[in-house]
Amino acid sequence: MLAFYENAQFAAAYQFGAALLNECFVLLPVLGAGFNFIAFTVAIRVVFGHSGNLQRLQKPLWFFIATTMLLFFAMISRFAADFAPRMGIEHLLGAAICWLLAALVWIPSVIPKVATPDTQE
Repeated sequence: MLAFYENAQFAAAYQFGAALLNECFVLLPVLGAGFNFIAFTVAIRVVFGHSGNLQRLQKPLWFFIATTMLLFFAMISRFAADFAPRMGIEHLLGAAICWLLAALVWIPSVIPKVATPDTQE
């Protein structure tokens, strides 16, 4: 009887662990999108701050709005991949394309400012 109880307890713990692990993987796209958003935001602040373009942060930046929207679409697509197994690869491919487009919008708008020295120093 004790062996049955231990096996049942193990089975319940295994099922709980599998469910918890599944929930963690479902939340990873959301956490990843947050990390991407923070990385792009901090990079803009650092580059603009050290290149004398800090005043540009006073108004909305079109490229950052576009980047944010593309990162959001990438997050939604990665999140949807978990719920549509038959279309999972297509969703992940769409997410990768959205992320690459976000980077291609962001890079030409921010990286050239790296070569501009701050005139206030």
